[in-house]
Amino acid sequence: MTTLFRSLRIRGYRIWWIGMTASNLGTWVQRIAQDWLVLTVLTNEDATAVAVNMVLNFLPPVALLPLTALVADRFDRKKTLLVTQSIQALLAIALAVLTLTGTIELWMVFGLSAALGITSAFDQPVRQTFVSELVPISSIGNAIALNQMSFNAGRLIGPGLGGLLVAVAGPGWGFVVNAVAFAGTIIALVIIPASARDIPVRLPTAGGVGKAFSFIRSRGDVAVIFVMMFFVGLFALNTPLYIATMTRIEFHVGANMLGYLTSAMAIGSLTGALMAARRGQPTLKHLTIASAGLGAAFLICAIAPALWFFGVALACLGMGVMTTTASANGLIQIATPPELRGRVIAIYLASLSVASAVGALIAGPIIDVFGPRWAMVAAGTASLIAVTIVLVWLAVARSFRVHWNRSLRWPLRFAPRPDPGT
Repeated sequence: MTTLFRSLRIRGYRIWWIGMTASNLGTWVQRIAQDWLVLTVLTNEDATAVAVNMVLNFLPPVALLPLTALVADRFDRKKTLLVTQSIQALLAIALAVLTLTGTIELWMVFGLSAALGITSAFDQPVRQTFVSELVPISSIGNAIALNQMSFNAGRLIGPGLGGLLVAVAGPGWGFVVNAVAFAGTIIALVIIPASARDIPVRLPTAGGVGKAFSFIRSRGDVAVIFVMMFFVGLFALNTPLYIATMTRIEFHVGANMLGYLTSAMAIGSLTGALMAARRGQPTLKHLTIASAGLGAAFLICAIAPALWFFGVALACLGMGVMTTTASANGLIQIATPPELRGRVIAIYLASLSVASAVGALIAGPIIDVFGPRWAMVAAGTASLIAVTIVLVWLAVARSFRVHWNRSLRWPLRFAPRPDPGT
């Protein structure tokens, strides 16, 4: 247990983690409320509209990459987060007021989503790398896993609360809850002591984004993670779209069940986060196994014959998503020197945004024409392609081979090829 929560012994990180957990709860309440608002109030079950709304969150990190990457390394991360978190709180307030007064229209939701996407483009790389100022390098893997645990604790409670709130009072109050929840991170940022931060506020940023790209190209292990996660991100990170449409179109149930199903996925995610935190530093082997499990979980979800079966499969899916993304994030941050970490993570998040945006634009029409089950088949296939990419790279670049030994507890093994000269 001490190993599992070792990063929480550090006061600055502990304060940040508590505040972030409160904010994550509100974020998931808003996600449920917003998806339901677009899907059932502002449209007639139009999955493409939900997908477009998601794309507006994904595109700004790509378009603004030269700026966001430099901000993540050049400016005081604590002050930057105070600004971005405050703006996101104001956007949630605007969405709440428009919805509660009955003046909300689809184009307004799209506009606020675009504004949120722009703010998040600056917020995400800073938030991801802020942990490196609060814990030593040896604890980064554990701290990232605990961040994921916080995110999924919010996902566990928030969707159920959001679904109930939407069913009883309407989606507007979900946005109110999110606006209030932002106080968690804002207060945490105000009270984190300067002594809790391990590295200088300003780091050398010579070379700009180009230097970060050069680093990625020079590190085959980092580059293959980027390629792998692009395929994973094509469909696998659009799970709210699949859950919302499966809930409404396939199983014909209401917003409260949408919340419960999202919470079922969070149970698996939280379990995966606990496993990752206990494991410590991630490896490429962990990432490959997690992605394979993710692909299998998507395919199982796609053939779910009943609602209860779908809920169980979503728990497995949540574990796969969490372990894959946490392992990739940890591996990249550990491999990257501090002066490049913000820029490299900004590029990584931008690549995921491109993948997710493209995947959402493909998945939306697939759902509208063929149904959400086929979109989940596409998601599972993309994750398995990602696994194949890593296995090929291991075989070619690192001269590894895959072999099967039935006498072992885990029969699948990666091993170096024997040297012909020995």
